[in-house]
Amino acid sequence: MIIDSIEHIYDYAPIVPGMIDGLNYYESVKNLAPGRYTDGRFIVILQKGVTKEIHASDFEAHIQYIDIQIVTLKAEKLIWADIAALQETVPYDFQKDVAFYTGKGMDCIVHEGMFYIAFPHDGHTCCGDIGSCHTDFKKACIKIPCTD
Repeated sequence: MIIDSIEHIYDYAPIVPGMIDGLNYYESVKNLAPGRYTDGRFIVILQKGVTKEIHASDFEAHIQYIDIQIVTLKAEKLIWADIAALQETVPYDFQKDVAFYTGKGMDCIVHEGMFYIAFPHDGHTCCGDIGSCHTDFKKACIKIPCTD
């Protein structure tokens, strides 16, 4: 898991093949309505919602895609753990590119103007309340294929 300020996002391109093309695709759709967009190679999910209470029992991880999540309004809490330290609760579903896990993780706050990159070994749960307050948020999830 990488968490950083958006002005440093391109610094990570050498370790995420296809990232620059994925970010270019994001730039072409970022002003559209919330929803799921694809060009056949990359997927961009534009989200607008309200944070929720999250638990370490709700980890997910993906094998086919690396997630780059950019918070564009307010903030969210995420919980992170390496899947090697978690217990699988729902086996990997190839069609949905997701497996679910439970265990203990580390809380992280990602503010507007920040991003995080979740690799296949990164268990994560996101869109969480900061403290006990629900808040509006917007973010984008750019899915970069692992085999490019």
